[in-house]
Amino acid sequence: MTMEVAPGVFAHIEGREVGTDPRVPLIVVRSDGLRALGHRELAFPLGGTLARAEDAHGLVPLLRAIAGAARQGQHVEAGGITRLGAPILGRFDGVVYARPSRLDGLVAADGLIGLFATRAELDAVERFGLRRWLSRRARASCYYPYPPWTEPSQPSCAEPGDAQSMLEQVPRFGTMGASVTRVMRAGTAFTELRLDARADLSPLRSAPANAAMALLVNEVDPDADGCLVWSAGQQAPAGVAPPGSRGLQLGGCFLLLVPEQPQNASQLLEDGVTYFLRDEDAARVREALVERRDVDVRGAAAGDDLLVRWRG
Repeated sequence: MTMEVAPGVFAHIEGREVGTDPRVPLIVVRSDGLRALGHRELAFPLGGTLARAEDAHGLVPLLRAIAGAARQGQHVEAGGITRLGAPILGRFDGVVYARPSRLDGLVAADGLIGLFATRAELDAVERFGLRRWLSRRARASCYYPYPPWTEPSQPSCAEPGDAQSMLEQVPRFGTMGASVTRVMRAGTAFTELRLDARADLSPLRSAPANAAMALLVNEVDPDADGCLVWSAGQQAPAGVAPPGSRGLQLGGCFLLLVPEQPQNASQLLEDGVTYFLRDEDAARVREALVERRDVDVRGAAAGDDLLVRWRG
C-alpha cells in the first residue's frame, strides 16, 4: 500500500521478513521522497502484535511531521532521537535512529531504521550512546547486530545498574558514524577507531588536557563479527555475535581515553575499550580527532596498538 503523506513524499506499507532461522515477519512503513529534501530515507519496522495494518497506518502522521521538518532543514542521523509529545504504539515515547544492517535490506544502505523507545531508554541512549542500547537489544532477542523492529513485548534495555557504569565518572562525547573494534588480523591484535568525515569532535578542544574522556559510538563496524554487551554486576567481558562468528573483530560501545599513563596499553572494560596513553600520545590522538586526521599509536605490548581512521 502506498500513500502520499506530504508533497512528493510517500509512505509504503508492506510485509517483510528478516533473519534466517527462524524468519521474523514484519510490517514496514518505509518513506520514499525524503532524499529529495536532503534527508535520509526511513523505515519503521513493526513486529509481534504491532505487525498489523492499523498500527502501520498510525505512523503516517509521524512520517508527515518528519517530512515537514525536513523541508525546514531539520534532519535526523544515526544515534539521534525524536521525543514525541504523546505515547505512540501504546507505550513508547520517542524514536531512536540507527544505521541499517546490510543483512536485512529494509531500507537503502544510506537510510535509517526508526526504533521506538520508552522515555527511560531515550535517556539511556543520550547518556551512554546508541550502541550500548542496541547491543542489549541484540542480546535480548538473539539477533545481531540488533533487531531492526519494534514490538510491544520487547524488554526495556535501560537498566537501573547503569548508574554504576564507569562512564558516569568521565566526560562523554557522542561521535557520528563512529565504531571502535578490537581486531585480530594476520595474527596481530589492535584497536581501531573508525570515524565518519561528518563527525564533529571540536568540543574536545575545551576538555582539560589531563582528563579521561569517553567517545560513545553509534554503530558496530560492518566487518565486525560481534559486539560487546554489558550489564551491572557482570564479572567478565561478554558479547553478542552472529552464527558462526570467530570473534576476530569485536565491536565496542565506546572508547575511553585515559592520559597521564607510564605506557600505552589497552583493556576491555564493560562494553568498550579503555586505552591508557602517555601524555605525548594523548595529545597526538586528541589533535587527530579534532583535526580529522589518521593517527597510529604504538602500545608497549603486542596487541596494544591504537589506529584512528577517518572515512570519506
